[in-house]
Amino acid sequence: MTALVRAAPPPAPKWSPEFTRPAQRQVLAPAVAWGWLMRTLRTGEAAIAIEGNGYGAEAAPLVRSALEHAIRLRWAAKHGDEFIEVALIAQKKGNSNLQGAQTQHWEFSPELADSLEEHSAEASDEYKSMSHLTALRTIVEADQDRLGSLYMAWLFDTQDSHPSLITARHYFESVESGEGYSLLAQSRFDSAIAIKCCYALIAAIDGYAEISGLGSYYDAPLKTIVQRFAEASQRQSYPK
Repeated sequence: MTALVRAAPPPAPKWSPEFTRPAQRQVLAPAVAWGWLMRTLRTGEAAIAIEGNGYGAEAAPLVRSALEHAIRLRWAAKHGDEFIEVALIAQKKGNSNLQGAQTQHWEFSPELADSLEEHSAEASDEYKSMSHLTALRTIVEADQDRLGSLYMAWLFDTQDSHPSLITARHYFESVESGEGYSLLAQSRFDSAIAIKCCYALIAAIDGYAEISGLGSYYDAPLKTIVQRFAEASQRQSYPK
């Protein structure tokens, strides 16, 4: 899959003589989609590399990120280039949270504060009604057939990314007598990182292919990959 993505032709150039917001979105959408695809791919590669060094459990936040980018790409493919407006709204919300978190002990420099304001202003009030689409659960509930299983995997790795009993249980187990626990220096569970990252990348490629108009390049090889992935999944045992 990595070779398929890296050998792909670029999307057909889009240019409009009109400097309108829809025209700008049309030009920007393939670039943002490519960025999300590459983040999915490289994050998966990073997680697999970390697992190879004995840190499979600790790679959960990376797997979670790859899955979330894949969900967004698949959703964006069906939503048209207005997904850019949702991304701008999310950026504005994030910048607002950063600015609101300042205290007398932690303040932005005037230059950084101005930069955050400038980027926040890119979001248009015309699209405020789309604010609810910044929530991952909202877009999943609207298209559970295509996004539900990805979201379920994301939920698993969310629990394994934040402080929880699940993250703690990697590193201790009950002694045979049932009285007390043995403390461990590394996770006692196996992981299924490679297969989850492959799953995320398949979905991300599918979304990018539609947004970029490169279905004729991706569709046939991706269909073969999906078939091989399904066969491999049936042989895979899942620890959690």
